[in-house]
Amino acid sequence: MSLKLYHAPFSHNCLKVRDYALELGLELEEIEVNFFQKEHRSVKFKELNPNGKIPALSHPQTHIW
Repeated sequence: MSLKLYHAPFSHNCLKVRDYALELGLELEEIEVNFFQKEHRSVKFKELNPNGKIPALSHPQTHIW
């Protein structure tokens, strides 16, 4: 199973997701979203999370935001 975590390094909510995945033994592919360049507001990112907020998790079958 391949989970992708779209995150910003300074985000406490992203840190919570990484810690929880670590506790569960899940491997995450981490993809950094540049918050200051407003990548979280791009059309591509909004396909993952319509709210345009980070973090977002992507699984081949679904997206979790």
